[in-house]
Amino acid sequence: MKNTRRNATHPSSKQKAVDISDKIERRTDNLTRIAIDDVQHFLFDPGESYKLFEALLQNIAEITNSQYAECYISGDDAEFPLYQHTELGVIKQKEATPFVHKSVLASWVEQRNVLTSAVYYNSPIPKGTRALFIEPESLAAVMILPISLNNELRAVCILASEIHSYSSSTLAQIRPIIDAVVCTLKSAETVRGNFTGLDQKIANNRYLSSLISSSPVGILVIDQGGTIILSNPVSQDIFDPDSVAADVNGPKSLSGINVYDFFPSFDGFFQWSNQNDKLNRDTDTHRPRLWEKVQARKKDGSMCVVNLTLFRLTYENRRLTTLQIQDITAFRQKTEEFKSTSQQLNALTQLAPVGILHVSIDWQCIYANAKWTEFSGLSQEESAERNWINAIHPNDIGSLLMALRNSLQQGSDHNQEVRLISPKGYTTWVDFSVRVLFDEDGNIDGFLGTCHDITERYVNQEKLRHIAEYDGLTGLATRMLFQDRLQQAFYDSERDNSMVSVFFLDLDGFKDVNDTLGHDIGDLLLQKVADRLINTLRKNDTVARFGGDEFVVMLGHDEFLTEVTTVANKVIENVAKVYNINGHELFITTSLGIAQGTNQNSSPKVLLKNADFALYNAKKEGKNKYQVFNQTLEASSKFRVSLLNDLRTGLSTKRFELYYQAICDSSTNAVSGFEALLRFKNKNGKYVMPDKFIALLEENNMIVKVGEWVIDEVCRQLSQWQLDDDFPSQAYISFNVSAKQLLNNDLVSHIKSACETHHIDPKQLVMEVTESVIINKPKKVEQIFAEIKDFGVSLALDDFGTGYSSLSYLQNYPFNILKIDKSFITHLDQSVNNSKIVKAIIALANSLELRVIAEGVETTTSKDLTVKLGADLIQGYLISKPISQQSVLPFIKEHGLAQ
Repeated sequence: MKNTRRNATHPSSKQKAVDISDKIERRTDNLTRIAIDDVQHFLFDPGESYKLFEALLQNIAEITNSQYAECYISGDDAEFPLYQHTELGVIKQKEATPFVHKSVLASWVEQRNVLTSAVYYNSPIPKGTRALFIEPESLAAVMILPISLNNELRAVCILASEIHSYSSSTLAQIRPIIDAVVCTLKSAETVRGNFTGLDQKIANNRYLSSLISSSPVGILVIDQGGTIILSNPVSQDIFDPDSVAADVNGPKSLSGINVYDFFPSFDGFFQWSNQNDKLNRDTDTHRPRLWEKVQARKKDGSMCVVNLTLFRLTYENRRLTTLQIQDITAFRQKTEEFKSTSQQLNALTQLAPVGILHVSIDWQCIYANAKWTEFSGLSQEESAERNWINAIHPNDIGSLLMALRNSLQQGSDHNQEVRLISPKGYTTWVDFSVRVLFDEDGNIDGFLGTCHDITERYVNQEKLRHIAEYDGLTGLATRMLFQDRLQQAFYDSERDNSMVSVFFLDLDGFKDVNDTLGHDIGDLLLQKVADRLINTLRKNDTVARFGGDEFVVMLGHDEFLTEVTTVANKVIENVAKVYNINGHELFITTSLGIAQGTNQNSSPKVLLKNADFALYNAKKEGKNKYQVFNQTLEASSKFRVSLLNDLRTGLSTKRFELYYQAICDSSTNAVSGFEALLRFKNKNGKYVMPDKFIALLEENNMIVKVGEWVIDEVCRQLSQWQLDDDFPSQAYISFNVSAKQLLNNDLVSHIKSACETHHIDPKQLVMEVTESVIINKPKKVEQIFAEIKDFGVSLALDDFGTGYSSLSYLQNYPFNILKIDKSFITHLDQSVNNSKIVKAIIALANSLELRVIAEGVETTTSKDLTVKLGADLIQGYLISKPISQQSVLPFIKEHGLAQ
């Protein structure tokens, strides 16, 4: 792996967090199962839809931990029309205060394409959805759950929370409950559709209708003319299975069909002498009679074999015949197949790729197959009685036996991942699934357990966990693992009031090693630094790599500051020792920020931020040292945060301004041009110095947008001056460009667009860059400079003499102007060396036909010397401080224009 920004780590356990997560997941699963049980309570009950939705709303409100929950359902007490015919009634849970605009919901219902699927939104809630709620600004999350049956909207559940957010996993937990509601509604529809031919008193008897519809045998009621007037779903499935499969709304009623279509010899069923008496009472012909193995014709013409129970009843002068029908076609086929399959089943249990274990109610092993022997290391004889329990890993046996005991008590199945350990010590991870067995009387008779080998999956999971928690390059902890341990340290701090200490460090000059010697050497250097950190620190200290050359350390003990700084000095000292890598002797140092805190006065996030800011100040003060975060730095940090917030809104609130500093002829002081300099006012209206805010703009990627504003403002202002006929065409305005701005792909097009918009001649613009801008991507910079020169904008090299490769820059890039850094000019009269350097720079510039600007001219003496040494132009406080845009034209009139 390369040393790009990625994470890294040191080993440790996350068992507590895993246990908490498992408990939450088990609780949620249990709530889901309870909700489905509550919903299924209303199966086949067509009159309980209101209570059905009430149960639904109560359960999903609890599962989602919602503060608000309402459900609008079909009903006579509707609050607004649904599809212009049906009305909705409202069920409320949780807060009694209304939180939904019913008129908005009504309009949504009329638009059938709106409420089609379940959705949720976390703050900020989309504008269109916000209209549905009375006080959307108080809501952290909302969820809308439409419930449809047969393409018709039956209900809408609306949930909201002021505290918690919803997630896709939350929605996934609710979906099975919604599906159960739809299934229950379908069952109710089935009941409604099958009693149209009966007396209304019977049809309206919900207990009778539910009993018939849920009966496991087919039921037909025949009138005296042989016409079917009632059929339950099972009978419909027997005689018309094709319609059942094709109709998504459930089986179609057989009402209206003549019974002779299914039983051509229907009249023969009433020759009582030929019937078998179900109760063995041949003399009593009024009791139900049983016909066994009767041939029946289905609606598609195919035949089946059924057992029939018949009885007749006269009800209000109507003679009704009831048929109870049991389809035994498949049963007879299975009976024939049983003998041959029993031997195959025995073979399969031995050949199956899963371990099989049959255990009785008193925990005795009745049967174990060969795969169980392979996984557990125990033969069937060694697994007998209760000895099979010996195969369970000691760390898993308690939880498994407790779960099995609960399953046997409740008659519910169970699934759990456990370890099996053989007598020789081999461990196998298995997915242990349990199916509870019942005897003929319905009593629990033990369980059948199957074991599937998942060892490879666990190995892969462990590898993935290691990848997530440990850096592939250095082997140190990643950001994720470090933050987990830091949070745990704060939990411990809360318990015993201990101090948490963190180092944030990075390597000084690492980028130069990467750029000059390549990433391979850089990777090896990072590995060696990681080794030194591990060897310098103690075993209970956590060392992490946050990415690139950034490392973070958490000390494992409650330390006084003097002890912490002692450790910091050791780290700095050991990192600075020479590195021998592939024949290269490398010297590198580290800067280090220190922060301490407890659970009472800090947090993991704040502690890391403080350490990072301390590191920033350590580098600022010269590197290869540490800095402790203290009250002074805290004040500086707060100022920095406040300023950063101001800068983020600086453009929109018009707090940025441009001031202009004159560039004049060194001999006559006549104006040649101006440099545009950026200024910023904070929210209190006070100016902030550029050295305070320019770096923040760079670090937070705002410099490009601000730089574009500078170019636009320079062109706009130049255009305004030209309209006033007071700004000479031969004078120019220069503007500065940062590295990020220069490498932005839109820079050239933006300069062109600004010139065209404001009708500016590019020859009146000069773009200034420093040597540091060029060093990273010289090829790309060369291409950008060429495009800018072709457009007509001049180029100036600023702060010349402070970089590493100045001469090569002058040779390879098309500069027009060279600006000598003010550090050489300020003490020109006091340093012979400065004088020699300035003279050499001017001579070099003259040989390359470049104009020279001496920056920082603040005294008459320094001005006279620059003139003597041959500088063309001067810039500094001696001539002019930066002035406002209103003062530029008067300044030109006062000083004249350079020829």
